[in-house]
Amino acid sequence: MVLRVVPYGEADAVVHLCARGLGNVGAFARGARKSHKRFAGGLEPFCLLAVELQPRRGRDLAELRGSRPVESFPSVRGDLAKMAHAGYATELVRELGRDHETNDALFEALLAFLRRLDAAEARSLRLRAYELAALSAAGLAPVLDRCARCASEQANWFDANVGGLACERCRGPRAVELGGSGARLLRALQAGGVGAGDADEAHLPLEPCRRALRAFVGRHVRHELGSLAFLRDVGAPS
Repeated sequence: MVLRVVPYGEADAVVHLCARGLGNVGAFARGARKSHKRFAGGLEPFCLLAVELQPRRGRDLAELRGSRPVESFPSVRGDLAKMAHAGYATELVRELGRDHETNDALFEALLAFLRRLDAAEARSLRLRAYELAALSAAGLAPVLDRCARCASEQANWFDANVGGLACERCRGPRAVELGGSGARLLRALQAGGVGAGDADEAHLPLEPCRRALRAFVGRHVRHELGSLAFLRDVGAPS
């Protein structure tokens, strides 16, 4: 899966990939911006490719010797809101995945999300389901069945500093009040994976869940995600 493409010189590119069996890898694609024979269909962000990678001794970047498209998710490219969601999803994989560390669960979460995004509208609920799936794949799942600090079952707040749900006694000043319905929604999304985001989102407490997970993701990434600004700029459901 192509996460990002950075032009290099007049014809080359550095391509960031999430690959089955490899995890996040960077690759140098010589002549990628001119060679349509070796790189059929070109190299575009959030495309599923079959690639030929060759490790380079003593180099951080492998050599991308060729690629062909498998899935390109065409409806995503014609819709700004979908592009914003896809950009956020791929940036999250870049931040949560570790270089050269296999994480097929993270790869599959991204692929499932892009397939659903290609087939239907961009939705806040699906973003929440994807965030939880990506966090779980990265080993960073928030605690959602009890207070993350004292294990009380009466936990209807979300505190990123605590690690998930928090009770009234344990919550900090920046905790988000979810209420019982918000806590139940997050549990259902975490249990159901990316597909749980296909449910009817009418009348669901989406805003507190969005703020809760955005704060939690923010604690586990190295810097503010640039894709969030694009989400805001195009007015995509966030």
